[in-house]
Amino acid sequence: MRTENKGKERVYAIRRKIAENRGLNDFPKPEDFSITEDEVDDFLYEMMGGPQSIEEQKKIYTKYGICFILPIGIVALMKQSMANFLIGVASGLILCAIYYLIHKFIRQRKLNKLLQSGVKEYIDAVERY
Repeated sequence: MRTENKGKERVYAIRRKIAENRGLNDFPKPEDFSITEDEVDDFLYEMMGGPQSIEEQKKIYTKYGICFILPIGIVALMKQSMANFLIGVASGLILCAIYYLIHKFIRQRKLNKLLQSGVKEYIDAVERY
């Protein structure tokens, strides 16, 4: 948790530095590193650990809830027994795990793509300024 807060503080400091010094002539510009401001924002968003607002977190938890409840609902249409209920719960947990792994893989792939684009060099130049 402590390292997560340090990461967030670092991101906020970088964003603040960019906002305060954007108009200066000698301040590093994203165009000099062949990147866009959107790529910088995406990279900083991913550095913070993803969704921060309550609305974004609600969307993610809703998706997990759907993944968990859907198999239970399908099993409820079958013969009612404890074994079927447990199969539904297990299936829901497995679907949640699969969704988590896919989501994590997509985020890691996006972060790697951003790292290869030159965003890291730009962030380093901003921190050195």
